[in-house]
Amino acid sequence: MSLLRCPLDCARLMAVTTALALTPAYALKDEVVIRSPEPGEVRTVVTGQGEAASVAFPDGPASMTPLWLVGMVDLRWTCADSKAVSLEVKTGKGPDAKPQSFELLRKHNLQGGSTRTVLYLWEASAVKAACAKDGEARVDSVPVSLTLRCKSGRVLEHTQVIPLQAECRPSTPSQEAVTGLTGSEMERNRGVYQLMLSKFSRQEPDPSPDELRLGGKSTLEFSRVRPGGFVPEVQSLRVVRLDEKGQVAERFPPVRLSGSGDDAEFVPRLTFTPKAAGPVRFALEAGYADGSWLLSRPAEVQVLTPAQVAAKAAKEVSGTRRMAFFKELEAQMGQLKCGPELVEWLEKQPVIEDAGFTEGNVWYTFTDEVTGVAHCH
Repeated sequence: MSLLRCPLDCARLMAVTTALALTPAYALKDEVVIRSPEPGEVRTVVTGQGEAASVAFPDGPASMTPLWLVGMVDLRWTCADSKAVSLEVKTGKGPDAKPQSFELLRKHNLQGGSTRTVLYLWEASAVKAACAKDGEARVDSVPVSLTLRCKSGRVLEHTQVIPLQAECRPSTPSQEAVTGLTGSEMERNRGVYQLMLSKFSRQEPDPSPDELRLGGKSTLEFSRVRPGGFVPEVQSLRVVRLDEKGQVAERFPPVRLSGSGDDAEFVPRLTFTPKAAGPVRFALEAGYADGSWLLSRPAEVQVLTPAQVAAKAAKEVSGTRRMAFFKELEAQMGQLKCGPELVEWLEKQPVIEDAGFTEGNVWYTFTDEVTGVAHCH
């Protein structure tokens, strides 16, 4: 296993702190401070050698797509004798090659402050190459250029390269190797970062309904996805059908983004007509700013034949019939001993599939698979 550490304070997000002060030229000072982690603290995990090489999902204040490791950074600025107007952030390559612009005068109306954002900083291929053998390796990020504009007209510029220090050890790929995400599944710190750094491959598509009729057109609904609920942010989403080996067999049209701002969310729906009986596996596929895609966990929907649908309908127990059974059971419990005799009576009831006696209580299962317990004490 490879242990990857971002240089950061354990109590904070990785901070890219840039102090840009508007003062006379001889006193102007641009400084960058990157805090180190606590001794021995492991922030991230990478794995693999050779063909098995793959970068794992970070366990600290960083995250990743299949192609890039990203960092959530805190950009801090200061205009010494006027208010800050705007801050522009640009990296040398990758999806952040187009500058990110922050309008500061309207939002903050201060001389100094901070802005939090996510930057694509380290290519996964570079981390893999650096970890080609045991030992420690340093991986520099792309150059990050900052341009601060002050109301006085002063323009301050600063460029920084952020290093990632990795202690590399080989490990065995997990079942998630196909996504490029393998390795440690250590429990992350509890608290706000747990949501911010959640891993999309753990997303559950949760299809509804979970049973379909062969040849019948149905509308499947899947769990909603908030694009900003993941780091990095999900740019696009689509439903996919998987084959028996978990590979994508069919991709469906992109899901439209509903709402705006913090209320924006993807609401996946799919009109589907099954052509064969048995299980059908679906997943959600998230797209990122770097052009990569990542699968969620799979989920199965069962396709039933007309005969299976009819047989299941025959086993359904109506609410009226279930309430009548409960009254009969209450009467029997007053006459029979709570044991084998009651179990024998239950097994003779048309609405009961199975029954038994365990740990002093009698349990039973209706024909529609609803279970119940007759408490004897």
